[in-house]
Amino acid sequence: MKKLFFILLIAMMASLVWAQVTEDFEGDYFNVTSDFTDGSFIGKGGATWSYYQSRDQGSYPINGNGIILRRPSDAYLEATISGGIGNFSFQYRKAETGGNPRQLELYVNGDVVWTSSVFGNFSGADATIYTMTEDVDVAGDVTIKIKNVGTYSTNRHSTIDNISWTGYDGAAIPTIAASGTLSAFNTSVGTPSAAQSYTLQGLNLTQNISVNAPAGFEISTDNETFTSSLSLAPAFSGSVYVRLTGATLGEFSGDITHTS
Repeated sequence: MKKLFFILLIAMMASLVWAQVTEDFEGDYFNVTSDFTDGSFIGKGGATWSYYQSRDQGSYPINGNGIILRRPSDAYLEATISGGIGNFSFQYRKAETGGNPRQLELYVNGDVVWTSSVFGNFSGADATIYTMTEDVDVAGDVTIKIKNVGTYSTNRHSTIDNISWTGYDGAAIPTIAASGTLSAFNTSVGTPSAAQSYTLQGLNLTQNISVNAPAGFEISTDNETFTSSLSLAPAFSGSVYVRLTGATLGEFSGDITHTS
């Protein structure tokens, strides 16, 4: 039985991504205790985080260490980020079991730029994890603050974790992001190989993404209809499937190229 073999690389063009910092509170610098108190620490990226009426994640973590904000009146987390912020995100969830409604807001240089939907407004625990993301796009030193909405003095415990931000670059950068690993395929002549997939995403593009397979391969977005090339929407985000055509005998290798 004759078989086909290949080595294939994923290639992409015109893609420079700004630096990203993620504050996950993992490390010896994390000095938040199990008591609600005020304090500060220097975290990842060199930012000084100040916390008020906050404690560690206790029994309500998101992913390892985290910070629980106590109540709207005096509990918040704040830091000044040098060099500006492009995109900003963090994860949050209900902590403790009280039924008071939680609703978080993000301040940038003293102004509210994002407010969450109400969550946790029922008695009992809730392990649902939420993720917020906001295009801040502010240059210079940027002060961010996360707190519960309002000035209530009643508890509205909320866990915060995995705070991420990108540096400000003046404008959104067109990006084609391809990720994944393709291992070697083999098949018999006349039979396409089993497909493998990788993830592709277009960010801040104005033209379609052209995806081209090298000789001997074909690609698809639905794992059913395969062709040698694809034209995908600028904001495409999903899987691209790859397989050997099996049309002719030989060894095949090359790059899948992505351009916009």
